[in-house]
Amino acid sequence: MGDIEDDGVLDLVVGAGMRVATTSTTTGADLLVSGLSSTDKTVQVLKYHLVRPNPKATTLQAKQLAKVSSAAASAPSVLGGD
Repeated sequence: MGDIEDDGVLDLVVGAGMRVATTSTTTGADLLVSGLSSTDKTVQVLKYHLVRPNPKATTLQAKQLAKVSSAAASAPSVLGGD
């Protein structure tokens, strides 16, 4: 795994404090992922909205909504939802 790029590939270091949380919205929930970048050693928090690609779909797709990065050599912190 590694950093999130424009192609939507997650590239965070597994086992380096990666955290996952959800937030509730008026239409469902969003997914938050936090961890240390394997490329530049920044901490990143990524927000995804889970969507059904079509009405008959049986699986959801994650659409990235936002990305926040810290300064290099930061440490991941706990994520909290509502």
